[in-house]
Amino acid sequence: MQDAGGTAGRMPAGSGFLRREVGLWGLTFVSLGSIIGSGWLLGALSAAQAAGPASVISWLLAGGMLALLALVHAELGTAYPVAGGTARFPGFAFGALAGLTAGWAAWLQAVTIAPIEVEASLQYLNNIGWVRSHLGLLHADGTLSPAGLGFATLLMLLFTVINVLGVRRLTRSNATVVLWKLAIPVLTVIVVAALTFQPSNFTAGGGFSPYGAHGIFAALPAGVVFSLQGFEQAIQLGGEARNPQRDLSRAVILAMLIGTVLYILLQIVFIGGLDPRNLADGWTHPVGAGDFGPYATIAAAAAPAGWPCCCTPTRSSHPPGRDWSTWAPRPGSPTRWPGRAPCRRR
Repeated sequence: MQDAGGTAGRMPAGSGFLRREVGLWGLTFVSLGSIIGSGWLLGALSAAQAAGPASVISWLLAGGMLALLALVHAELGTAYPVAGGTARFPGFAFGALAGLTAGWAAWLQAVTIAPIEVEASLQYLNNIGWVRSHLGLLHADGTLSPAGLGFATLLMLLFTVINVLGVRRLTRSNATVVLWKLAIPVLTVIVVAALTFQPSNFTAGGGFSPYGAHGIFAALPAGVVFSLQGFEQAIQLGGEARNPQRDLSRAVILAMLIGTVLYILLQIVFIGGLDPRNLADGWTHPVGAGDFGPYATIAAAAAPAGWPCCCTPTRSSHPPGRDWSTWAPRPGSPTRWPGRAPCRRR
């Protein structure tokens, strides 16, 4: 298999063979981009509801279990660096029928992921007021409207074009997207931890492990394991890896480590950022999911006093007990923005 891979790497363009052009970071970003998906928005909330603060242990357990699978995939990918690796390994081991079944199952799984993520993205965008009022991407029952179907079709066409252009352009565009996907949760960790962090939350609502071992394991299928899946995507590009014997195993393990650490940090800041009053009756409803996810709800609730009045153009943000309609700035003080309450230190 390795000789065949090396021959493919030397074939000229148009020979019918895949080009081996993807390096270590391209492979890493392919796997990391699959690990960091929409699961990070609600994964911490679902895990906390199931296990309380012990949900941190759930992420550690999931990371350990999936690391064993990642090591197996890394070994197989290094030994058999072929395109569509995980779909072809059963064929190598059990014959043509098993390979055909695994290949079709992998293809059906892969072909459904892109529409699912596109619809999830449009549902998220539709929470923006301007988009909801001017574009209306969703019906009242949550299904895509004609405009939503149009935008979904355009996004699917864009994804198709990126894949058709070639693996080098695919990995470059994917690297940009993954860096963005990585920056947002990292920024979330920093912002939420800076705004509010209550260490007492880790023993609130019944203690560190209010539901015992059952809660820790119940959190695994409640979004924890799902969030950490996707590490095997680098193996699918085994036939296009520049140095598969060196890079495939490193890419899979590196992506797995980064994803696990990030999700654990998100869980920690989520628990520490909760309002302790919401935990008095347990972890059933620690915070509302909100239109933009629970982290946005936590950050908005913990924002300094000046933030809401500077960012909200409604009278609901004005300090009560004073008529601000006749307010005028003192000499030398900054003029307020029209229609917004003046910000004052309290």
